[in-house]
Amino acid sequence: MSFQRPIIPSRWMESICFGFGSLAVIAIGLYGLWAARRGLIEWREIPMLILAMLLGALPVFIAGYIFRGWRLKKAAEMSEYECVLGAAPDKS
Repeated sequence: MSFQRPIIPSRWMESICFGFGSLAVIAIGLYGLWAARRGLIEWREIPMLILAMLLGALPVFIAGYIFRGWRLKKAAEMSEYECVLGAAPDKS
């Protein structure tokens, strides 16, 4: 039985997802504050605006968690690979 060394993906995809989602929610919150100060929307509409943006950014956060789970799964496979490789008898 031969084992292949798993490739562990980097964190950049999950970082992009979490960073983009967080920045989008913060940006819409700041826009809500700015619009309320100028009188474009009422102050009581800001929580609904932020909630709507959170629901809109939810798929981005879910994608980040999927990438995180994939990376952690590959890291566990790599750990198992190293344990099996360390327990294998030398063929020399």
